[in-house]
Amino acid sequence: MSNNIDTLRYEWIQSISKEKYPRLNVEKSTSLRTWVFSQFDIPLLGSYRRSLLQKVCVIYPHIIPQVLHDISIGIQSKQLEIMRKEAGGTRCSCCNQYVKEYKRALSKNMCRFLQSLVYKSAMDKSRGGDGFVHFKECDYGSHDYPYVKEWGLAERSSTEQGYYRATELGIKFAFGKISIPKHIYTYNGKRTGETSNETIKITDVKFERFDLEIMLNGIVP
Repeated sequence: MSNNIDTLRYEWIQSISKEKYPRLNVEKSTSLRTWVFSQFDIPLLGSYRRSLLQKVCVIYPHIIPQVLHDISIGIQSKQLEIMRKEAGGTRCSCCNQYVKEYKRALSKNMCRFLQSLVYKSAMDKSRGGDGFVHFKECDYGSHDYPYVKEWGLAERSSTEQGYYRATELGIKFAFGKISIPKHIYTYNGKRTGETSNETIKITDVKFERFDLEIMLNGIVP
């Protein structure tokens, strides 16, 4: 079906000339632009069809800037996926923003925040709440605590800003029952990967822990 449409499009381009061609509305211009872009992406397109694509871009010059923009952004995105992993990072040639993928270690501050979050969430649930707690109610010493979310140890409220809740994974980790990756990779604040060969338990992290079992026993169900 797609080949038939392509053939009809090329026959249409062949039939028009710079002196006589139909005017295109916004919808048809967008459709033509998308199609031209898809054709340029075909590796073995052939010189004749390429010449017809060049012809239609000459006749309808307003579609060229967007096509070139789309191609440039696509190429740049692929390059940044590689270059952002380099030690020194790189700069985006489109917006000049510094781009780097970071390797982050699970810190004692994150563990400290998580453990207090598990306790505070349990207290909130005992009062009939949903377990979401504002970060200011939790224990932390620096501002890397939001990355517990990227490890899957906590979730952020979609309705209230600054509210977190421990996940099942986070609760098990806080009690020392499971191991998680010691390092993850982040780009633009989001997780992009993890180290598969290095894992860690909360008991491996040196920080002043409190006994969750004893404290949770003190919460009225």
